[in-house]
Amino acid sequence: MRMRSNSAFRRALAMTAAAAVLVFADMAQAACDLKDAGRATIVKILNTESLLLEDGRAIRLVGALAPRTETRWAQAMGLEDKIIGALEERLLGKEVRLRVGARERDRYGRLLTHVFSGDNEPVWVQEGLVRDGLAMVYSFADNRDCVRELQAAERAAREAGAGFWEQGVFRVRDATDLDSLDGLAYSFQIVEGRVQDVAESRGRIYLNFGEDWRTDFTATVAPSDRDSFNDSGLELPDLEGRVIRVRGWLERRNGPMIEVTHPEQIERVGVGDSAALQTE
Repeated sequence: MRMRSNSAFRRALAMTAAAAVLVFADMAQAACDLKDAGRATIVKILNTESLLLEDGRAIRLVGALAPRTETRWAQAMGLEDKIIGALEERLLGKEVRLRVGARERDRYGRLLTHVFSGDNEPVWVQEGLVRDGLAMVYSFADNRDCVRELQAAERAAREAGAGFWEQGVFRVRDATDLDSLDGLAYSFQIVEGRVQDVAESRGRIYLNFGEDWRTDFTATVAPSDRDSFNDSGLELPDLEGRVIRVRGWLERRNGPMIEVTHPEQIERVGVGDSAALQTE
């Protein structure tokens, strides 16, 4: 697959960013249910997800997951440098508005924030990264704010072939392509396919995407996590026969598997909306 030059890549990002400015109005604030965490100035981009504030605090850009150099393929392709460059251009030395969701800090003490730059027309930084194809949507069971809004931006980026979607770095994987999934174990992936069977064992739900659960792709929900699905109106047994996308960390456990802890990890796929059968 032919890849764009860095200059072409930057031009594409600039065009996408110019077309995707998001005004963070009162309605959006209410929809995301975020709390104000004040204003601060960004003095350093630590990596693709962590920023340093003028007062010495570190923040994490929650909701968006971008490639890091800990992965060999990201290092080889220089992906982190491109993302850090985009963050420096948009944020370095600028005062921003910080907003937090249900969980305010991670285990490293970083503030888990959604960041907004500008005053007259505030731009949501995470939405911009996702819409530009520089990050995928990533959420936690205890920090799910704004995920559906970010997934809409991700869908737009994928359909437009923006950023890393055009390069094939980001892909929706086919649940039946077991060889590929096996090689992607222990990485964050989006997997799409038709649920062949919904099974339950000792309170755990298994969404089986093939006839043999011992080898085929499976998404599983622990008993302790089932209430959040019921509360959201997502009835897991109703997914049998439906085409869905599942996002999360891919493991090997009787074949490739993703542990699903909250409803936002699952997206129903409508007719004509399949993204897993793209050409390599």
